[in-house]
Amino acid sequence: TLMRSSAASDVYKRQSMNGGRYVWGGTKYKATDCCGLTMQAYRKAGVNMYNSVYSQAKMGKAVSLKNIEAGDLIICNNYGHVAMYIGGGKIVHAMSTYYGIRIQPLANIKYCGKINTIRRIL
Repeated sequence: TLMRSSAASDVYKRQSMNGGRYVWGGTKYKATDCCGLTMQAYRKAGVNMYNSVYSQAKMGKAVSLKNIEAGDLIICNNYGHVAMYIGGGKIVHAMSTYYGIRIQPLANIKYCGKINTIRRIL
């Protein structure tokens, strides 16, 4: 759909946030926390989300890791962290005040704890 392609194209903006700083509760470009990052991406696609991992984990539909697509949200760490899959085997997420916003291989999600759910919003 147009909305899905809009969200997927916004993935490129999320990539441009690589190297930004982690700000707890933040929702600004290059100054955000993990759920603020995903909230900004979906706001651009016309989807309103709460700045809460737990709330985002209840949105959309569950998909398997095998069927993950760009724009899908990976909820992990006992519902304490969210990352966005950006395709090509990579994720973008706001990690911590030390590491900030980073693009990493999807395989690194294991360091964030067990995957609780993967959500396809659009």
